[in-house]
Amino acid sequence: MPETSEKRKITFRTWLLAVPPLLILPFVVPIPEALDKIYVVRTFGSLFHFVLPGLLVAFFHRFGRFRGRLLPSVLLAFALSAGAEIAQSLVGRHPRLIDAGVDLSGALFAAGVISYRGGRPRAVYIPLLLFLAAVPWLFWKVPGNIVARRDAADRFPLIADFDTRTDRVLWDLGSNGGGRFGFADRRDGPGQVICIFGGPRDPWPGVAMHGIPRDWSGWDKLVFEAVIAEGGPARLAVRLDDYQGIKEKTWCVTRVDLDRTWRRYEIDLRDLAAGLESRIFRLDDLSLLVLYLVDVETDVTVCIDNMTLEMDSPPTGGDE
Repeated sequence: MPETSEKRKITFRTWLLAVPPLLILPFVVPIPEALDKIYVVRTFGSLFHFVLPGLLVAFFHRFGRFRGRLLPSVLLAFALSAGAEIAQSLVGRHPRLIDAGVDLSGALFAAGVISYRGGRPRAVYIPLLLFLAAVPWLFWKVPGNIVARRDAADRFPLIADFDTRTDRVLWDLGSNGGGRFGFADRRDGPGQVICIFGGPRDPWPGVAMHGIPRDWSGWDKLVFEAVIAEGGPARLAVRLDDYQGIKEKTWCVTRVDLDRTWRRYEIDLRDLAAGLESRIFRLDDLSLLVLYLVDVETDVTVCIDNMTLEMDSPPTGGDE
């Protein structure tokens, strides 16, 4: 009997040792490409960053060296989950500071629940429970993005004319480029435009459109209208990222000099794709469109409108 009891203890300890790695595993395994391209799946995957650290806190608080000690359990759980962000770069995923913040929120929320169940003073658990607000903060934009992405697919090959709310939902500031952006009525006609505001202290002020229809391979050129509304001069960079480039941090980019009157600009997609010499750029698997200003010498405002895809020679209706 004692030998059987000892074996059970060893088995139980082995199981305990396996639990933390199993909880950390979703943070570091590669995400299948087909799932990673689905916006809803990718977004709600962030929920793991809230739930799993909380489970780790509960586990460490219940078992092992830190049993009954809340603060060390929280610190260890956060260290493991946030540290896994670093390991993500080794499997083709992208560590993000915002995910580490959600990890901390999940760990603190679990600490709040444990404090509540343990009869701790309200001064301890009520502020911690407020970290549950991280969940709605993460997902409040999701319904609007789903509708906007579906609308973008229905309007394709029109990329954006900025006249509807769903058309504007997918645009955001470019990453760490400074500046700001907004939407305004077009002065010389109906509809609205997107405006980029930048200055000499902004590295590359601009905007990015997420959720673009992925396959542009059947089209020859990206066409848009643009104008320098104030200040200047201004040079606009047009950048495309394919799915592989998001991971590799490689992209295609070209630049155009803008005027103080509205002009139509055409970007040859084949020439743009050929600019990436390290590999074949996938025009049939795009992820991101970025517009930003370069070589900004003075404060400047640039407005853009009516972005669409066109073919050099539209197909005719029959045989000749």
